[in-house]
Amino acid sequence: MQIIETSKSKEWHIKNIIDASFIQKKALVPAAQLPPFIVQSFANPFVTISYPMPITTTKFYQAKVYPVGNVMSCSQTFEWHYKNGSDIKSNSETWSVFSSYWFSMSKPMSYDQYFKSGSSFKSGSAPFKT
Repeated sequence: MQIIETSKSKEWHIKNIIDASFIQKKALVPAAQLPPFIVQSFANPFVTISYPMPITTTKFYQAKVYPVGNVMSCSQTFEWHYKNGSDIKSNSETWSVFSSYWFSMSKPMSYDQYFKSGSSFKSGSAPFKT
């Protein structure tokens, strides 16, 4: 893997897997906002499943994301080569943003704790660790 980073750009290169380059442009929104896709991604539950047979264990986590600095628009060029032979490439319809952020994760919860106890992200009473 090769990573090239400057104060205004970042590139990732993994042979036969990904070639990506992102260059920052101007600030888009104030520091208190992240793009809705990122906010929604963190609002959805994170799930881990362990498979020590004969009993599997599923745990759910909640995340809270905190932006640091401005959200910037980016120009991008990337090619992502999947194992099954399909490729994803950037094009004129592709958009990207650059943002620094950090996040916290809740303690692990069972299905009932996450979905039935009222501790889901929507209720705002998640037990976060920081």
